[in-house]
Amino acid sequence: METDYLGLLIGIAFFAGAVDSIAGGGGLITLPSLLFAGVPPALALGTNKFLGTCGGIVAVFNFARKKLINWRLFFGAVWLTLLGGFLGSRAILLFDPESIQVLILLCLPFAVGSLFLKPVGHQVAKVAHEKPKTGLLALGMGFYDGFFGPGTGTFLTVGLHHVLGFNLVHATALAKPFNVVSSLAALVIFVFYGKVLWSLAIPLAIASMLGNWAGSHLAMKQGALLVRRALLGVCILLFVSLAIRLSLVYEWLSY
Repeated sequence: METDYLGLLIGIAFFAGAVDSIAGGGGLITLPSLLFAGVPPALALGTNKFLGTCGGIVAVFNFARKKLINWRLFFGAVWLTLLGGFLGSRAILLFDPESIQVLILLCLPFAVGSLFLKPVGHQVAKVAHEKPKTGLLALGMGFYDGFFGPGTGTFLTVGLHHVLGFNLVHATALAKPFNVVSSLAALVIFVFYGKVLWSLAIPLAIASMLGNWAGSHLAMKQGALLVRRALLGVCILLFVSLAIRLSLVYEWLSY
């Protein structure tokens, strides 16, 4: 790969890592960039999953260091994330993915609108008994990640914000370890089948890790307003991405 392309991808990976640590959805930025650079789709997916996972681990470490992650809720529900991912990967064989994309496209405006509503539920200090709700969110996130994927961390952050009443910074912090576990499960498969382009994955992963470090610091410093704006941006990016993808599918089917 030409040096200019590699430098551009490294810059994109850093930016995507920062966005991902704040609001999720970094893969919506890096995956199209890898495809545009000429990386074959299967390798692009595996490489993207590797750098996203590495970056996510750094963000988790950063949030944990500031004691922003409720580990009791995480460990009580993480197995449901893995179960959801397994069920989602099986379900994609039974349903029409294009129909699901249309449904997500229709739901995204409501997700964006919910960011302007006051969250309902309990304050952060009183959520220790909220394991059933956390479990349902973890199961749903794992299923979505296994079935479709883009914006998984974003939707979980919004869910934690409204269902459990976390402020957006704490919701982002708790969403990250769930997302990392889900990504690791998928990454194992990509590595096993040799679908990671290591010569590209390693430098991009380093950039993503630095971006996640910077972004998580920024989220903790700037607070909920920054996270809300980043979530809005990611939801809009996901909406545009889905709209373009569906328009290409329908155009292909019309021929």
